Amino acid sequence: MRDLFYDRARGIGMFLLVLGHVFPKESNVFAAIFSFHMPLFFLISGMLLNQHKERGLKDIFSKTSISYSFFLIVGLCLLFIRILIGDFTLYRGGRNFIVECIYNIGPDAGMVGSIWFLPILGISQIMALWLYKMKTKNFVKYRFYDVGVLALLAIASMYLIAFLPGVFRIRTIFTTTLFVYAGLNWSHFIKKRIDAVHHKRLCLFLIIPFWFYISLLNGNVNIASPVYNNYFLFVLGALSGIVMVFLLSKFDFMNFSTFWGKNSLIIFATHGIWLYVFRKIWSYFNFAFPMPSDCFYLLVSLSIILLCIPTYYFFRPLLAVYKTKMMKLR
Repeated sequence: MRDLFYDRARGIGMFLLVLGHVFPKESNVFAAIFSFHMPLFFLISGMLLNQHKERGLKDIFSKTSISYSFFLIVGLCLLFIRILIGDFTLYRGGRNFIVECIYNIGPDAGMVGSIWFLPILGISQIMALWLYKMKTKNFVKYRFYDVGVLALLAIASMYLIAFLPGVFRIRTIFTTTLFVYAGLNWSHFIKKRIDAVHHKRLCLFLIIPFWFYISLLNGNVNIASPVYNNYFLFVLGALSGIVMVFLLSKFDFMNFSTFWGKNSLIIFATHGIWLYVFRKIWSYFNFAFPMPSDCFYLLVSLSIILLCIPTYYFFRPLLAVYKTKMMKLR
């Protein structure tokens, strides 16, 4: 039976993701959401990976490459449309164009959501699973091993191989692996502790202001770049935000978010289409209206979230056919 806990949590994460992409980067809402929304998805992927520990390198690589190549093709098609309508001001030189096309198609590039997370997720899952199996195959003190692994991943995230070009996202991989490994290693413990909370409203009342304060104290962070500012505050803010979402997901009224959680992959990779459309509309009418308010950003976010429903039903059969054909080729 499918565990709705994960679908609710991912659904809440998707709402916050759209909200974070709509609000301007200088806003407090942007800083608060970006403090934890990607760590949330990577931690959940690790918790789900715990249920399929028998998966091997080939399975993970196959699933990742098929999904990534599909949305890359979609992104390139939409990027071509953008070029045809004359909106090509973002790129300065051939190298930037190639990098954006192949690796970083995002809301500001090809009109689809950033798909950088797909190859990063695949690599992180492989690394986390290998580290986990190394622990179970060798005679080591589990607690010391886990602490050592997390410490090494954190140090690598901050310092190791920082001189390589950002396109390789080496430091990002270490950070995402940290959260995937934490989810994989402590999946049952996390679920058990969340289920054991009896006063969820009181806990939320305490943790929400703490998370918001830490996120604003640390400033804007972005795993994709990566920008962490103070790494300790980054991890603390990410964990407090994740706990907040997990507590919210235990409420029955959050059942409505399960659709976006179950179908988070397609929504994640396509919500930027509507984000781009709304931005173009606003830029066209901007001269006639004052600067938008928070209510305006909330309304746009809600509109995009609702428009993601027909978008999902449009892309779902295309992705299914693509997966079938790609599997036959293999």
